[in-house]
Amino acid sequence: MNYLPFLFCIVSINALVYDFTQDYHLQHDPLDIFTYLTCLAPQLALQECSIILNNPLNKSVSTMGESSYKTEGERVLLAYLCAKKRMNPELPFELVLRDTRGDYTVVFEPGETRGMQHYFLQRMPECVSAYANPSTALRMSEVDTPYEIHVDQSRPGPRALVTGCSGLLGSMLAEKLLEKGYQVIGIDNGLCSKQSNLSKIIDNPNFYFCSHDVTKPFTIMGRLDMVLHLASIPSPALYYRMPLETLDVGILGTLYTLDIAVQKGGRYLFASTSEVYGNPEVNPQPENYWGNVDPMGIRSPYDESKRGSETLIELYHKKYDLDVRIARIFNTYGPGMRLSDGRVITSFLQSLLKDKPLIVHGSGNQTRSFAYVTDTVDGLVRLLDYDDWIMKQVQDDTYYAGLSQIQERVFNIGNPTEFTINELAQIVVDLGREKLGKNATIEHIDQFDATDPYLRRPDITKAQKLLNFNPTVSLTEGLTKTLDYFLHTQT
Repeated sequence: MNYLPFLFCIVSINALVYDFTQDYHLQHDPLDIFTYLTCLAPQLALQECSIILNNPLNKSVSTMGESSYKTEGERVLLAYLCAKKRMNPELPFELVLRDTRGDYTVVFEPGETRGMQHYFLQRMPECVSAYANPSTALRMSEVDTPYEIHVDQSRPGPRALVTGCSGLLGSMLAEKLLEKGYQVIGIDNGLCSKQSNLSKIIDNPNFYFCSHDVTKPFTIMGRLDMVLHLASIPSPALYYRMPLETLDVGILGTLYTLDIAVQKGGRYLFASTSEVYGNPEVNPQPENYWGNVDPMGIRSPYDESKRGSETLIELYHKKYDLDVRIARIFNTYGPGMRLSDGRVITSFLQSLLKDKPLIVHGSGNQTRSFAYVTDTVDGLVRLLDYDDWIMKQVQDDTYYAGLSQIQERVFNIGNPTEFTINELAQIVVDLGREKLGKNATIEHIDQFDATDPYLRRPDITKAQKLLNFNPTVSLTEGLTKTLDYFLHTQT
């Protein structure tokens, strides 16, 4: 692809200037423009230049609007450049944001990143040691030639690809598909997952495991009926430390799996996240809420990796008429997690088991909604199997008024019961006293991430109405099962 026609580039006496506020997108294919924007950052970050972008003052931007290919593409580019500059303030590029008031240059403080690293070293040493050399896993396949995955073509039944297959959701989803008579091709590089999660299915003749990094090209030989893209870096312990890799897994992994789905004519399910809503200004969050997301914060690489992927999926749906569906998954937990992954439930349980105080960041009044893994997987299976789309069933409901063909394929999957972090901590303390005879304590410390969402609760009206999805496992019941799991595994 020739990217030069898209780029408004000015060569001045003093410097090279890349100005993305111009109408470079006119008369060009939206998919090409989005791909160009999201793949250009690594090249720009090494140049001595000025990069001018529109100021993202309006944090409420749709991932699936008429111009989302440009606005979201620029936000992914901005998230990458900010992460790159934070990691190495000495890089020669200058980032300039433009709005009606004029231009201003973004100044990056390296202390913010150092503070993050200090937090993980001091408060979560087990988390750091568990991922001592994360870049190794992400560099397993350096070749540009697509890696070929071969399976037994003589076996009957539908065939599905599951990326992130040894993770909490991927492993259980692979089990469910095998039970339904599928051949399952599972891909995972082990960065965020546990190989032991596959113990129940690894010897199943219809399961094929491939250790591969989805940010590197790959292809499936033979037919393929479904692609389920779950691979990501969802652990705060990793995406704070590996922002660029987090963006790569999101954008490149989605791009390669979409290409496979188009080539094979298969159905495509994407595991998005509630983080696309950012720090919401409405509660609960329905699917038609655009979100309130900062593309420049320290958690932006994860947020924008998912938001950008949603835009990419919309573009493929429009261009290739690809059968897609998007699950915005809210906090999910259960047996199969890594105790050291840095998420709030595992962090609390790890502290309980190690007789340490449960650490709450900030006031603890921020809210979350927690779905047990079996409930979330049930929602994903229902979405995967669903065929009667909204426009055929819901004509008068104002909730769905104005939805595009792609927006009707987006579903919140989660448990709508809302808890403060203080309430969650107290439940864990009570559980420890009841089951283990421990008298755990709760300690509050300063919030180190100013962009941490204050509210999180899914509106699952749509999933209830159309998928007949209703979570059944209470938080206390699910935490009890999860604690029992860790008592037997301690990993």
